[in-house]
Amino acid sequence: MELYVVSTGRSFTVDAHCIIADGLGEILFASFAGTATAVDAVCSSITTGKDLNLLEKDKPPVDLKGGSGYTFTQVKLNEVITHGVIISKKAVYIEKTEGKAIMALDGDVRKAVGEHYSSQFALPREWVMLYYDMLPDKDVYTIFMNPIYPELMKNPHIQEMVRKTVGNLLPTESCKIVNIPKDYYDEKFILDQIDQRLKDGRLKIPEISPFEPEGLFDPSWNWSEYMMRNAHIFVEKLKNIRPRHVPGKDPLSPWIAKQKRIPFPAQAHSAQGIINTLREQGNCFDVGDMGTGKSATSLTVAHVMHHEDGVKNVLIMAPSITIPKWVVEEINVQLPYATTRIIKSTEDALRYIQEVKAGKHREGLNFILVSTDRAKLGPDPWCTAVWKRLKNSKDTWAWHCPECQEPIIYTDKDESGMTTDILAGWNTFVHADDEDLGPTEHYRKRHPNGVPVDMAVKWNKKMNNCPNCKAKLWRPAVKSRGETKNKPRYFISVLFKRHLKKWFDLAIFDEIQQMKAADSGRGDAFAQLVKASKRVLCLTGTLVNGKSSSIKEILWRIAPEELLEEGFNHKSGTVTWAQRFGVVKKIIETTGEDEGIVTRRKKVERQPTEEPGIAPRMTAQFILHRAVFRELSDLGLPLPELKEIPIFIDFDKEHGSLYRSFHSRLHDVCATAAMKGAKGAFSKFIPATINYADVPHLGASVKIGKEIYNAPALPRDYYHAKERTLVELVKKELAEDRGVMIYCNYTDTYGVDARIKEVLAAHGIEAKILSSSVSPEKRVDWLEAQKIKGIKVLIANMRLVEVGLNIINYPTIIFYQMNYDINIVRQSSRRAWRIGQTRECRVYYMVYNQSQQVPQFENVMLKRGHALIVEGRLDRSELSKYSKDAHSSLAKSIAECIADSDMADTWKKIAAKDIDEKIVMVSEDKFQEALRKAMKELTEETKRLCGVIEESKEEKAIEASETSPFGHTEVSPFEPVKDDMSVLTDLWGTVEATKKPIKKKRKKVEPVEQLTLFDMMLT
Repeated sequence: MELYVVSTGRSFTVDAHCIIADGLGEILFASFAGTATAVDAVCSSITTGKDLNLLEKDKPPVDLKGGSGYTFTQVKLNEVITHGVIISKKAVYIEKTEGKAIMALDGDVRKAVGEHYSSQFALPREWVMLYYDMLPDKDVYTIFMNPIYPELMKNPHIQEMVRKTVGNLLPTESCKIVNIPKDYYDEKFILDQIDQRLKDGRLKIPEISPFEPEGLFDPSWNWSEYMMRNAHIFVEKLKNIRPRHVPGKDPLSPWIAKQKRIPFPAQAHSAQGIINTLREQGNCFDVGDMGTGKSATSLTVAHVMHHEDGVKNVLIMAPSITIPKWVVEEINVQLPYATTRIIKSTEDALRYIQEVKAGKHREGLNFILVSTDRAKLGPDPWCTAVWKRLKNSKDTWAWHCPECQEPIIYTDKDESGMTTDILAGWNTFVHADDEDLGPTEHYRKRHPNGVPVDMAVKWNKKMNNCPNCKAKLWRPAVKSRGETKNKPRYFISVLFKRHLKKWFDLAIFDEIQQMKAADSGRGDAFAQLVKASKRVLCLTGTLVNGKSSSIKEILWRIAPEELLEEGFNHKSGTVTWAQRFGVVKKIIETTGEDEGIVTRRKKVERQPTEEPGIAPRMTAQFILHRAVFRELSDLGLPLPELKEIPIFIDFDKEHGSLYRSFHSRLHDVCATAAMKGAKGAFSKFIPATINYADVPHLGASVKIGKEIYNAPALPRDYYHAKERTLVELVKKELAEDRGVMIYCNYTDTYGVDARIKEVLAAHGIEAKILSSSVSPEKRVDWLEAQKIKGIKVLIANMRLVEVGLNIINYPTIIFYQMNYDINIVRQSSRRAWRIGQTRECRVYYMVYNQSQQVPQFENVMLKRGHALIVEGRLDRSELSKYSKDAHSSLAKSIAECIADSDMADTWKKIAAKDIDEKIVMVSEDKFQEALRKAMKELTEETKRLCGVIEESKEEKAIEASETSPFGHTEVSPFEPVKDDMSVLTDLWGTVEATKKPIKKKRKKVEPVEQLTLFDMMLT
């Protein structure tokens, strides 16, 4: 059986193994082999909708054709033969496809469709066999079968590769396929059909499900009542589930207590739970409050697994601001026997790779550290396509292939939506507003690719290869040729993945929430380094941001098999995920007018968007079995009080009038644009309105389409209500000798930080700005320098201190502006309230009433509530008390921007849920004494749990001598320094002592039967 196609004036033939097409001849699936050129031609013909012929011996040819929306792969079997597989996107789980195609290998189409619907739309499994009657019978596909490559199978090596590529689950003669049209693959349609069948009796709800135990339910119950009434069922289920570590019952590794810095019992139990999880499934989340010792716990994990599992090479990827802290304050203090190495550049990475391949890597426990931003940096791209005039043309310029020298022509859709061939113009590869920039003649000096030398080019990678000859169209830019200002570099993450695959025994990723984006450089670096590691431990204080999709890409990178089983793949979007595990908002626009007795209505459904909200199923299915949750209260240490205080401020009369006018005009325009389907209609509305409230001396100017909407600027020396309130608040805190940190969000274009400094200075308050020009590695030193200088007020963009910084010296935090990212808000608000703080911590949120800042505040509050649900601090039934999903839109009309009297109290109640009620609060005058006492007791408790007792001074000296040939002794700074000969004599005596070590006797410690200090269950 062969596939025959004519492409680019030439004919190609490939051997076909399996072809599946519908009744009209459109190919759904094809598996074939041949020369690389022929396979590529067939794939190209199918994806572009061209005609093909199926040739079979002694049978007439069968006309086939391609369609739109395919995914394909090609695998080279040997020097000659290439295997190609192409499949319609309707047959795989990809959203935005015209219907679906379901394949039943055993021929039972009803069951296959029913199981797919049950899984996709979360419908009862009892009705699996009843869904098929909703579908038309005429859409069953025709199947063409053929034995597996009879000619190619003569080579055993090829046979092995083909089986490996195609897999064992190949379609058989009994295979059947049903096509589900788009209208039938809709949740509303399915639910309407079920509702109709329930009413007419065709569907019946079974009294007792054969799949689940009998449970009780009443719509009037809240979540707590439901749990209580069905407690007996949950108990039966939990009997068959055992946590990986149960404090008080399961032992702790003695190596946990054999560190320079011994962890507290809660950290020790967390470490043991993580170790057991990594051994079983290879990936784990350590989710802990800021200050609960996530880094210390992860080092404990590495230390124990080094001695018990042979872990040697540990990779740590963390924000650049925390890398020095990891080395100096964590590894060197807790595990001084381990070695550290920081990868700062591509050269460092290549040097390390060469040492590994040469066998020169160090023995023992080695930590390799690379910053998150450094790992993602790669070469600047440079387009190799040549910009020049078309042959026999004076005015038409186009990009040409550097290999075949032909103009680049690609297939795309025109304005009418029709597929057409398009000549690659200037904007095909270059971002530019003026299309005439490329071909203008006044540029004399050009790069070899025709780009003017004195032009700053921002490249657009629309295609990677020439559509004609497949030549590569991109390469790294070269500094010596004037193509870039950066020195040569390459992605460190890609180098490690390519050359050190599975080399690292353990990879620790700090602040994993920063790597959640699907298309970010950080996320890609994380994905590459996961492939270079055997086990993955992710650290975060905020696992989710209130939206279900915030964890989707992280899960895809560490556990893709679980998502594939659920029907997701790397192309599944956030809306598709949220439809299953979150909240999706759909907008349906109704237009038309009533004319007499005839009513004309037109409904247009807009692109759905994800809203804050997380289904319990997501937490149970993807998080609980791979996460350890730890709160500050679990540590058993006292903390000072923390107060969160929202302040709602009314506008001055003139300022408020101007703001409301500008807000209303701009909102109406943006709302109209959004209703017409314009993407990002409110992207300019939010920053414009928020900053016209905070920095009115700049005025406002927003361009929507061709229209410009302005708001007048107020005098620079006018200090509006929010600024005056800030000055009063700062003076009050300074009067109590408290350091103050002021957060703002718009520091670049609007310069809010500079304005705050100017206002404070005008009222006699000295303040310093932490700007982005201070590198992350130097921010700790910068903060220390301000402390030494006695600066009591600091101003910063909250993103700059979101992670890695302790601002204990500034216990008062003022959010002058908010951020829609709940992770940033939560992280930055806890920078001062942590272990080591002795002052009461206060967090103020300043919000202009009757402004866009009110819905922003409410949106953040809602996201915080959903994040607390996942972390187990807030019951889902309680969320309605604090916020409502219907009121979570990002932008609102001026009439909806009024803060009611309960909003501040609501925020305080949610903030209280963000603090564990078990945390012990101690007054400032007694805090330090209570802290020292608690730390001593907790350390002794950890030793007892691990079965390690305090050693004598003699045993300590001998144990120290065993770690080094010269031993280790502590010298008091007040003792006189000995001369060189005395030192050598002492060292030699230590060496002699190591030859006859004293046998140490350890007291046998009975295993602990019950833990009374903490009652923490880790999964």
